[in-house]
Amino acid sequence: PCPGGESLEQVQQRCEELISRLNAPHPGGRVALFAHGHILRCLAGCWLGLGAAGGALLLLGTGSFCVLGAERDQRALLHWNAPVALL
Repeated sequence: PCPGGESLEQVQQRCEELISRLNAPHPGGRVALFAHGHILRCLAGCWLGLGAAGGALLLLGTGSFCVLGAERDQRALLHWNAPVALL
């Protein structure tokens, strides 16, 4: 909890609304998101059906690369906390 901040329920609602928007058709079919690690962990928790609180189970390093996707119509983490190689 953060004084004056969102409740866990509000964060989860925001993540679920974003997931609904992301599941809508997009030109090119892919979407890139850049955000703070805490909300990305909550988003991944919601993606997996664990809720925003489930994101606490997912460690996420600074500047890492993650891909949410699906395997046989089951939501999954295709890449999580992968290092990004500098060119």
